Amino acid sequence: MADVNLQTGLLLKVCGTLVLGSAIVWVVRRFRMRPREPVPKDVVVHHQPSRGPFAPSLTPFSLKLETFLRMANVPYTNVHDSFKNRSSKGKMTWIEYNGEEIADSELCIDYIKDKFQVDVNSDYRPEQLASGFMVQKMVEDHLYWTLILYRYVYEGALRLSAYRSFSFLFRYMAKWKVLKDSKAHGIGRHSTKKFLLGEQPSQVDCSVFGMLSQFYWHGFGDPTEEAIKKFPNLCQYCERMKTEFWPDWDKCITHGESGQTVK
Repeated sequence: MADVNLQTGLLLKVCGTLVLGSAIVWVVRRFRMRPREPVPKDVVVHHQPSRGPFAPSLTPFSLKLETFLRMANVPYTNVHDSFKNRSSKGKMTWIEYNGEEIADSELCIDYIKDKFQVDVNSDYRPEQLASGFMVQKMVEDHLYWTLILYRYVYEGALRLSAYRSFSFLFRYMAKWKVLKDSKAHGIGRHSTKKFLLGEQPSQVDCSVFGMLSQFYWHGFGDPTEEAIKKFPNLCQYCERMKTEFWPDWDKCITHGESGQTVK
């Protein structure tokens, strides 16, 4: 009985230390935030984490949203602060527009479409868009879990740590959260079309590209990177989207270093 009480007490101390450590990290990050430069009126402020080593973001939803902003030719500016400054809903990918806050990449896109009256899907029929929507849901609701399970659970973020300075506490908490949240994962197919639905890009391409980019450029040698390289059409698709919407790609990545980027 004494052993049980001792183990329980030790476990409570460990949990308490983790909670206290998380609180301290949160407070320190909040106080270290630098004042932001004023943003011009009618410009979208895109909050996201810092740039990735080989693709513009390690977060597929940030890359999805920024690709859409480029596709829709909407004026925007990036603020790489969301590790320290998440939205009121706890999202790492979010926007501000004239003082209004919108969280979640899909809600951001809907807001931008309505506010700027843009339609990047006008080349496609409703039935084609329905097919694209199904692929988007499969990618974001299932394939996403393959990405984060390998990155943060199976590999424990160790490969990623070669390019990002992650503390033991961060790796532990990330692994715990992914295990808690993950339910299922899957993988889809892509045809030989230039873009997902046909010869012109659409909104769903932003989602698919955002996700596939993580496997293609940010696989860090795990089995997911090996898997996508077996499908040349998927690799060509990633390169095509990069060429079409990211002519400044090399200025938006850290090239494997943890330093600053131009944009």
